[in-house]
Amino acid sequence: MKLKKFKSTFILFILCFIIFNIYLSFSIVKANSEKDEIVRLHVVANSNTIDDQLIKLKLSSKIEDFINSLQLENKNSKEIINILDNNTSNISKIVDNTLKEENINYNHTITIGKVYYNDSKESPTISMDKGLYNSIKITLGKGEGKNFWSFIAPNKEN
Repeated sequence: MKLKKFKSTFILFILCFIIFNIYLSFSIVKANSEKDEIVRLHVVANSNTIDDQLIKLKLSSKIEDFINSLQLENKNSKEIINILDNNTSNISKIVDNTLKEENINYNHTITIGKVYYNDSKESPTISMDKGLYNSIKITLGKGEGKNFWSFIAPNKEN
């Protein structure tokens, strides 16, 4: 009788284990697919000096305005990344002109595509774990300062 009870308990344990693993797998797939639809704007300041931080914020505002002018509503993340990639030279001109207006003499880099983020981020509408995200990342100068980040997608109006 004890053997029969043990077999029943063992089978129940195995079934629960299988169901839990299926649930966990679906949760991971869902989280990764949601992460794939996020597109981030990330601007990293040259340093943490007040001047560099102000330039970062001024530039971030101009880049957001430009991105909003591209009318990316109802586009998926892959389409958005392609549009941003096709506008790299326009974005670079905005960065160059902003730095020139401020008499700043350092370079910048622009990365469009998958970018790995080491830290989790929180906003009023979403929390994001560290990981790989579709992004446009603009690094000013040495890129040793605090950064600015926002969402390009999902669209803020949705």
